[in-house]
Amino acid sequence: MNRSQFFISALILNSLLALWQNHSYAYSDVQMNVFIQKNLTTSDKAIQKIEDGLYRLKFNDELNCKQKEECNNNFKPVTGIDKRCYLNKCLAKKSKIRIKHTGYDSANFVYNDYYSWPIERVCIPMYKVMPVITDLNDGTFHYQIGERQFRGTQNTCKCLPWFAKVSCPQGEVNIADLITGDTVWTISIDGEKIAVPILITNKVAVDNRHEMICIDLADGRNIKVTAAHPSVDKDSSIGDFEIGDLYDGSLIINKYVSVYTDNSTYDILPDGETGFYWINGILVGSTLFLYNCLVNNTIYSKIK
Repeated sequence: MNRSQFFISALILNSLLALWQNHSYAYSDVQMNVFIQKNLTTSDKAIQKIEDGLYRLKFNDELNCKQKEECNNNFKPVTGIDKRCYLNKCLAKKSKIRIKHTGYDSANFVYNDYYSWPIERVCIPMYKVMPVITDLNDGTFHYQIGERQFRGTQNTCKCLPWFAKVSCPQGEVNIADLITGDTVWTISIDGEKIAVPILITNKVAVDNRHEMICIDLADGRNIKVTAAHPSVDKDSSIGDFEIGDLYDGSLIINKYVSVYTDNSTYDILPDGETGFYWINGILVGSTLFLYNCLVNNTIYSKIK
């Protein structure tokens, strides 16, 4: 586009400027030439001459917001029309793939195409095994543990802060102070509260900007925990519960993200049938319990 064509286009579109919100940036002659050379189209951006040597681009705000949209790594797998599995709808759309349906279709599995594999929500206690991990650069990773290979989320086995209070027969104790053999309260499969020894303790290194969620219950109890920590529902993490949901018999009235500045998180595995224990009076699961290690219990059976 030469300069005369540029000005003609600008005059034609000048009447449309009122349709855009007052969201603009001023550019010099040199900067405008750079934009022109990069083939900016007037269909996305209206160009207005302010005075000699100074021009303004007015952005379509809706388009601009969509261009700046960043996806998170929420675990809500979808299948695209390319028959590949994506971690969530946003990441599929970011790859310009139309979504075929939610969830995973096993008929699409291709052994040598990791992106066609199902995505598993991963929690692998590092005390137990060190897998080979390859970043697939789409929010998922390729894991290999011995002969077992799978595709999953980033390892979320990062759990409770050092000051989390565990219910024990002698009172509440910081989780970081507990060792194997100490006695804690758990709940049996029949719902009976019983005292049992700790089978395993786990400490996982995290950076000093590790994010946790804080949940406040209507009855005054509260907890700070990594969002992926298992709940008492084996199909849900604590982070899956939202304001207004019931958890451990009480309504969640507040939920927010908080930065944990210590360098380690902690978890324990009580003996017994459930692996449950109480933190700050709130019943939680354990990442070390075989039924909570993975959503489909697929990895732990290979590494236990």
